[in-house]
Amino acid sequence: MDPAKIQELEDRLGYSFNDKRLLTRALTHPTFSNMEKQKKNRSEECPHQETYATLGDAILKAGFISILMEKGVKTKGNITISKSDLENNLRHEKIWK
Repeated sequence: MDPAKIQELEDRLGYSFNDKRLLTRALTHPTFSNMEKQKKNRSEECPHQETYATLGDAILKAGFISILMEKGVKTKGNITISKSDLENNLRHEKIWK
């Protein structure tokens, strides 16, 4: 990734990433990674963000569960249903009030 673009992103976010390689990986789509691997004379790897996406999903789910528990959702079944609604962007006004 172009260092100037990384700097522009950091400026817009107001945050400087310590390891720019991890940022580049987090922003690399698997399709692009595969295309880069198929190019001739390309010996270096081009890791993509799929693993990070899985980690991010897990963190979001944990956050949803924490919020639901704070809001008084008590049973595993109700937590599962409400979390699913949140993951699917369904309106669930009683949770957020």
